[in-house]
Amino acid sequence: MTRLEKSVPVTARKKVAVVVPTYLRDSFSADEEFAIRHIDAYLSKYDRFLVAPESLRIERPGFVTRYVPDRYFGSTEAHSLMLLNPAFYALFSEYEYILLHHLDAFVLCDRLDEFCALGYDYMGPPWQEPPWLPGPPLPKDKRVGNGGFSLRRVASFQRLTSRVREAMQYPRSMDFKDVRGRLLTVLRLPYVNETLWEKFARRLIDDWFVARCATELVPEFRIAPFDVALSFGFEGDPDRCFELNQRRLPFGVHQWNRHKRTFWEPHLLGA
Repeated sequence: MTRLEKSVPVTARKKVAVVVPTYLRDSFSADEEFAIRHIDAYLSKYDRFLVAPESLRIERPGFVTRYVPDRYFGSTEAHSLMLLNPAFYALFSEYEYILLHHLDAFVLCDRLDEFCALGYDYMGPPWQEPPWLPGPPLPKDKRVGNGGFSLRRVASFQRLTSRVREAMQYPRSMDFKDVRGRLLTVLRLPYVNETLWEKFARRLIDDWFVARCATELVPEFRIAPFDVALSFGFEGDPDRCFELNQRRLPFGVHQWNRHKRTFWEPHLLGA
């Protein structure tokens, strides 16, 4: 899997890094520039990374760029495939947490240390009404939350994503009648297993998977409760979120330009 498989050596573990995935293009839109501007203004004390396609060269002051294969860009499914791969989290193994920050999000202040200190494995803006999710409706404690602006404990996500990949493996000990069959099994299984995993993973959306399945696979996995996640971030109807959050703004917002943009425009730096 080329560069995505290379983990960073752990020296002294740091608390948190800000990780911003880019797109299959080498420029940012005017709205996307707000995301960078707010990160620069409020989160400059943290290590900051861009995750970019290896076919491009994308550099921004204050950010280190880590390049991964192009196939992890271009669609929600491709992006989820990257986020369900333990090798992605190995890229940031020197950190306890990453703040995954899409370019359609922005922060309004610095509360990152505060949310890290709560000790949850995952939090993101809660889904208010998620009828698009497959399966039965999610209860309130399963609506946390959207991955486009999310805090993730690196070691916990390595454990979770490894666990689900292991569940998809064919065993190496298979009852073949001759040595040739057993040899072919050993030689081909890594390819077969990776192919099976990718076919399976492309049917998943990573944040839906975490909300619905994480605690089933890893019982000790801790997802922030709805109220904490709402204080962390809004997504969807900002007026309703604001009321639910006791008329207080959150740490950040995801998809601000899709849900009542006028609510957020007064808070944009340099608008």
